[in-house]
Amino acid sequence: MKKLLFFLLFLLVCTSIYYDITEGTLFTPPMESDSSSTSLPSSDTLDDQNKIEVTVEPGQTVLSVVEKLHDGPVPASIEQISSDFEKLNNGLSPESIQVDKSYFFPVYESNS
Repeated sequence: MKKLLFFLLFLLVCTSIYYDITEGTLFTPPMESDSSSTSLPSSDTLDDQNKIEVTVEPGQTVLSVVEKLHDGPVPASIEQISSDFEKLNNGLSPESIQVDKSYFFPVYESNS
């Protein structure tokens, strides 16, 4: 009986890993030939309409803050969000954010 339980547990873990690798848990929009419609302007100067200042709370990440600002899926890739965050915050990497400090986060326009 124990062998059967371990086998079923093993199948469940393998299925979960396979699903996470193939499907993922985050929404990623389909690739488009024109990426300018889903990203911030490519110039180094970003205007005030494409960013918002937020004070980071415990447990938040750059991605979680951006998802909260959009109330759902974000029309940009994780790499684009990271790159835009660095541009808005003078090269600060997304992994270096600190609790109770304010940072600028990118805001994207949806395609709908």
